[in-house]
Amino acid sequence: MLDSHDDFRHRLSGRWCSYCGDIADTMDHFPPRSVTNYGLLIPCCRECNSSLSTLYAFSFKDRAALAKRNIRSKYKKLLRIPDWTDEEFEEMALHMKESVLAGQRIRDQIKERLAWNAWSYLKGIDTKNDFERVVEEIEMILGNMNREFERSEPPKKDGSKP
Repeated sequence: MLDSHDDFRHRLSGRWCSYCGDIADTMDHFPPRSVTNYGLLIPCCRECNSSLSTLYAFSFKDRAALAKRNIRSKYKKLLRIPDWTDEEFEEMALHMKESVLAGQRIRDQIKERLAWNAWSYLKGIDTKNDFERVVEEIEMILGNMNREFERSEPPKKDGSKP
């Protein structure tokens, strides 16, 4: 559901992290408050929220991709846990089997988080159907801000544009 919040923020309420599908225990500001007061408050897990922090992305899809990249980077060793053949598994001692299975469960949970479709989830919890319109407005504002920033950069020492 989209509600007005803090004059220019719209809040979407949901149980799951918008970026990875884990349990949402915080709200993420898109775009970050350091960029503008206009935007969305969306459900987010603490891990995604803190990893995104004030990282800037020009679109919601870019921000979601950044969250996925952060998860992939943080858990790259766990994501490399192999699948074992039945024969290999049978040769393992009991505590080794338990350890392998636990690692594979964690790996599979991470893969599910990476496969989560943020856009579809947010469209699904948006009962007023404003999500896409608000995201378009935000992305237009961010694009304008970026163009203004590029125009305001001082020229290089040789007089050329940066």
